[in-house]
Amino acid sequence: MGSQICQKVASTTTPTGRPSHPQRYRGHTLEILSILSECGGMTTTEISHMSGLPVKLVYEYCRRGYMSGIVERKERWGWAASPYGLHVLDLNTTTTTTTTTTTTTLL
Repeated sequence: MGSQICQKVASTTTPTGRPSHPQRYRGHTLEILSILSECGGMTTTEISHMSGLPVKLVYEYCRRGYMSGIVERKERWGWAASPYGLHVLDLNTTTTTTTTTTTTTLL
């Protein structure tokens, strides 16, 4: 039998100790990270207002983001994007700049 070659997908260990693949995040998660990256921290209600998503849904996304290490708690009042979350956002977005406009698109 020939030797088998296994290719391992690059992953990062999150603060909770679980391995995470930065490219697995999409949709509302990236939308919420994008909103959080623009400020130092926001409450669940503020994120909900900015995104148009229901408060309960935003809370669940932030809680899951916290568990996976892409979102940090801000002293029991809100949420902020973690350095790893900013890295995830950077990997999953693209910015196009022309002479008159700048467009950021979630991949």
